[in-house]
Amino acid sequence: MPSQIPAERPYALLDRDVRGLPGIGAVRAASLHEAGLATVWDLLHAPPRPAPPPPPRCDAGPLPAGIAVRIRAQVTAVSRAFRRRGSSLDVRLVRADGLTLRARFFHAAYLGSKLLVGQWYRWEGRMDGTARLLLQPRFAASLGADEPHEPPGLRMRYAEVPGLSAAGFGSLLEHVLRTHLGDLADPLRELPAAEYQRLVEHAHRPGDLDAWHEAMRALARRELRALAWRLRELLPAAGGVPGRAWAWSGDTERAGRAMLPYALSPGQEECLPALRADLQAARPMVRLLQGEVGSGKTAVAFLAILAVAAQGGQSLLLAPTEVLAEQHLRWFQERLQGSRHRCALLSGALGGAARAPLLDELASGRIGLLIGTHAALHDEVVLPTLGLVVIDEQHRFGVGQRLAALSGATRRQGFQPDLLLMSATPIPRTLALTIYGEMPVTILRGRPPGHAAVQTVLRALQEPAQVEALVREALLCGGRVFVVCARKWSAASGLAAVDIHARLAGARDLDTPVALVHGDCSPQERITAMEDFHSGRARVLVATSLIEVGLDVPQATHLIVLEAERFGLAQLHQLRGRLGRGVAPGICILAHGAAAGAVPDEGPSGAAARARLELLVATSDGLVISEADLRDRGAGDLLGTLQHGAYELRLADLGRDLDLLMEAHAAVRAARDRAETCPRDLQAFIPVGTLPRLVP
Repeated sequence: MPSQIPAERPYALLDRDVRGLPGIGAVRAASLHEAGLATVWDLLHAPPRPAPPPPPRCDAGPLPAGIAVRIRAQVTAVSRAFRRRGSSLDVRLVRADGLTLRARFFHAAYLGSKLLVGQWYRWEGRMDGTARLLLQPRFAASLGADEPHEPPGLRMRYAEVPGLSAAGFGSLLEHVLRTHLGDLADPLRELPAAEYQRLVEHAHRPGDLDAWHEAMRALARRELRALAWRLRELLPAAGGVPGRAWAWSGDTERAGRAMLPYALSPGQEECLPALRADLQAARPMVRLLQGEVGSGKTAVAFLAILAVAAQGGQSLLLAPTEVLAEQHLRWFQERLQGSRHRCALLSGALGGAARAPLLDELASGRIGLLIGTHAALHDEVVLPTLGLVVIDEQHRFGVGQRLAALSGATRRQGFQPDLLLMSATPIPRTLALTIYGEMPVTILRGRPPGHAAVQTVLRALQEPAQVEALVREALLCGGRVFVVCARKWSAASGLAAVDIHARLAGARDLDTPVALVHGDCSPQERITAMEDFHSGRARVLVATSLIEVGLDVPQATHLIVLEAERFGLAQLHQLRGRLGRGVAPGICILAHGAAAGAVPDEGPSGAAARARLELLVATSDGLVISEADLRDRGAGDLLGTLQHGAYELRLADLGRDLDLLMEAHAAVRAARDRAETCPRDLQAFIPVGTLPRLVP
């Protein structure tokens, strides 16, 4: 029987701020807010995760070196030491059998008042190589040397919030569960309040793993329902704003095909009908065009842009980096040469003297295609007849940025421009449903004719001299060489971009200039380096992952990725896409084992890294690779969203809860058809402002 909740109930826990809870002042409250835990309701829906099995107890005999242990020991002295890298707290301990050792905490002077001389504690942490020093251990007061062992059971671990330890967060949750659990009710109105409270309690204090999984799945169902509501509300077409029907004529399409350097591939031909139908309809198009690197998405978008331009409409093509935007400009200028259509580039590097006349020409409608970076989303950039927005590598743009590209034009014109999102990152079905909801997705399969095959090999590499040897060997083949580094500035390994560039530039027998591109280069330095490599004046380009997307140099034959274990599989697949764009076959060398302390072919660290990279040798199927990345690194890392403040699912698991996600989309679609809105209680699972940046 559904829980009875008064219709007017102002669900109190949604508004009860964490500030003022025991131990939570202004600073800790700010940290909790930053972590998305602003209210008591948020805390109750932030359960712990099962922790790994405890390390072995070592209350007698010698201590092992280099592994985690649990011991019971008494504090005999506490002292603070000042070292080159900061202060530390050293605690002298004695075990019941008389063995003495120390525990050391870094940057934790406040613990000195919590550790009492003469008191017994339970300790858990990793021993150093001497087996005499316990590093950064967790501890809890003990009744004494003879206290019984803690009872066996499922160990749970709360996430750490900056300024609040896992133990402190656990204590806070204990208080919240004691005092506020009884105020909870089911946001879906499906379960009695007591039953929902039991689920939340089992998520925090499960009797066993099965109880925890059952509770988490029930809570995940509600979180995914909230996500489905938010996604549907954000779709631009959901607002009822009209679009404009564009006449995609056969003559315009034939003219566009004649401008392309090749005949369309079967995959490109299959994509056109859906795109053509969307543009010809009077409703706004919102479509994702997803295809492998080098599959020809830009050529498909080109035909759509021409269809809009033929009727006097303008288009905006957004790219996430200036490198990609400049390449798009070059490609479109070559295609449009000799036609009446004009295109231009607007990026942050454009100075004021050139910017003002460009803005005037855009506002007058004389430029039909604007290619830009995030700088093109500024309010002063006005395209009065904007009919189509194309966003390349769309996952690098935030929700607000995408909506900004549409909202201003919609206000001015009275109709919403069509939106075409393009992505070269193949997205597993589970992740696509989470990110895009039910947005139409068109898959572009295959590659245009004339693209060569790419071979991928693994190499164990730890010395800069080995890099030089690889580059020298690659240049003997007569092509051009990318060297991609995981880090920009000097590193102990000597494998950062500036280190490798200096070494290669100083090598007398390479017989070529060496270009360098990374995020801290000035726009002019970057443009010069890219032009040198593109023209062949420099046959070697040392770069960071800045070249991951869009760079098109058909003469490139080799890609050497240093410290490949530092990259995600999908990112490496993107980098590999820089090869095979001409007639010459490509060789992608993934050099691994360069991280400090890693042994490439021996031991767990090197073996695990090599096994992960071997998938790239075995397959070039981007979907298989992205699914492996989803398992290994999580949804946020897969598309590089964690560093952009993306919402991270707190309760649901993409691999486990696909059926719940599909159920959620169906339920929300039905509710929208009944003119219902998202219940306020349910909205709390995904507050406004924490939505995925991957949403269009």
